[in-house]
Amino acid sequence: LWAQGLGRHSEQDMTAMAVQGIKAITDILGDKPYLMGNNPCGADATLFAFAASLLSPVFETPIRAAAESHPNLIAYMARMRARYYPDFQGSGVFASASAATAGRPEAAFGQQ
Repeated sequence: LWAQGLGRHSEQDMTAMAVQGIKAITDILGDKPYLMGNNPCGADATLFAFAASLLSPVFETPIRAAAESHPNLIAYMARMRARYYPDFQGSGVFASASAATAGRPEAAFGQQ
């Protein structure tokens, strides 16, 4: 990662950049159901994949905590999961959409 540039930053700086990126995405998302409005687009597929990784309950990180602090991202993940994986019965980012919208976003990610 040194040649790419990311490896030239401290862990603290990389975390700060990730938190800043999460904030930027959630600002763009705002109160829209999807990034570009009422219908999902290719960018939503990319965001869903990245956010699923960030929000994985397997890892407790400051980046995950930052992502979990944005209710619109939690609700977005629930919408995407319900739309594209409605039959998936699981935990983590694939928990039920109702858990994400019931005021307990941590429940949507398999946490008690």
